[in-house]
Amino acid sequence: MKLSQLITKSLAAAVSALALSSAMAAGDPERVDFILKAVHKRNFKGCDHAVRETFQWAYGDVRVNTSNVPGLPNWLRVTATFGDKGDSIMQDVSFQQVGKQCFASIASTITFTHGCTEWRSKNQEWKTVGHTPDHEWMENKGGVIAVVRETGGQCTVTYSRQNTF
Repeated sequence: MKLSQLITKSLAAAVSALALSSAMAAGDPERVDFILKAVHKRNFKGCDHAVRETFQWAYGDVRVNTSNVPGLPNWLRVTATFGDKGDSIMQDVSFQQVGKQCFASIASTITFTHGCTEWRSKNQEWKTVGHTPDHEWMENKGGVIAVVRETGGQCTVTYSRQNTF
């Protein structure tokens, strides 16, 4: 099963946090360390567990960008892409540390090689909650949001969720 399919199924099963299947643990620890080093270069420390768990399935070609706001040392944004051609993910994550807790607002974008009609038929646990001209908003029982958009015969899905560590 492709990484993108595993993430979709894992998000569909999420109740309060991202529950990854054991197959997802096949991410490359060196790639996760690469992302963590980028986080540390911004002097953002104390949320290593949150960063590792959020990016634990990273593998293949990894690119990462970090940004912060001067005066907000407990906040960091991480944008990363990883995977292989035809099976890659883009994640945009804002981390915030409050005391010993870390919070992550996560948007994961996957483009599927088939249309959204097929995506919907394979992912019936997602229910439509709204529409805008180009997007369909969907939600699963765990409260994870999926924003779905047909893009030239492909289906781009952005999953939005929050985790507390």
